[in-house]
Amino acid sequence: MKVRNNSGFTFIEILVTIIILSIGFLGIVLLFPISFSANKALVEQTEASLVAESFKNSVDFAMNNATLNEQSGKYTVKLTHDIKTDSDNLVYIFELPSSVKDGWIHHPGRKASISDVEKLEAFGLNADPVIKNRSERIADEYDPVNLYAQFMISLDVRKVRPEGTVKKAGPGSVAVDEDEEDSLNFYEFRIHIFRKTAEEKKKIIITLSYAKAIR
Repeated sequence: MKVRNNSGFTFIEILVTIIILSIGFLGIVLLFPISFSANKALVEQTEASLVAESFKNSVDFAMNNATLNEQSGKYTVKLTHDIKTDSDNLVYIFELPSSVKDGWIHHPGRKASISDVEKLEAFGLNADPVIKNRSERIADEYDPVNLYAQFMISLDVRKVRPEGTVKKAGPGSVAVDEDEEDSLNFYEFRIHIFRKTAEEKKKIIITLSYAKAIR
């Protein structure tokens, strides 16, 4: 009696193949939400970086035009940007710290900064009517999310000792006393970009840190 040689697939083989393909397909499907979330975060960080750079340019311009109060020994900075608070629109005036001992000063609010900057006051955007109308028009036509309107900004500043200067001189450094240290007018800035959340709170997206001197 001849034994038939069936070259086809058995039901079990077909079932196993279907299961394997289903698992692979499911894995691919599950990747889409992750990819979408990653792209969303990337867009958010990119736009936040552009906002931070724009704000930095405004801070730099204001620093270049800072005026010295001879009586207090402090520099006054007039910052002009598309920002708003409860009492300020487009223009925010503040004094720079006069001593390295002052530590970080937070703006808006003109108070000592803390590590949890999300709990401190921040500037809103869209204060300029022209920019507001433009962002709303872009949102209507292209991007209903309108990230720009959801961003907020805050600024920390402190006076620092320039690199290479110390209180006690060593190799490759210059000794300065406290009075000389305070007269060097070298400052460090931290620009924080937040996004408003549904709970009327804010979530920090990026922080841009840099230093600048008044000459």
